[in-house]
Amino acid sequence: MEFRTEPRTGKKQYRVRWKGYDELKDQWVYVEDIDKSLIERYWKEEEQSATYKKRKGKKNGTGKTRPQVVNMIRQERERILREAT
Repeated sequence: MEFRTEPRTGKKQYRVRWKGYDELKDQWVYVEDIDKSLIERYWKEEEQSATYKKRKGKKNGTGKTRPQVVNMIRQERERILREAT
């Protein structure tokens, strides 16, 4: 559903919706806790507009710039797709 790096740690996470539950039960899950095939399917087949949406930056000014965020997302997508082949 959505990819990000955790704000506090920088660890990669995906927002997941559990089968049989609605969006109120969505959770951010660390990449190592998700089956690799699901991550590959997300980058190959799923809508990624939520991942690319502009989020509010940190108030203290230490957040990434928009170009940095987009570049980070593209690098992750390319890495996953490269490893899948």
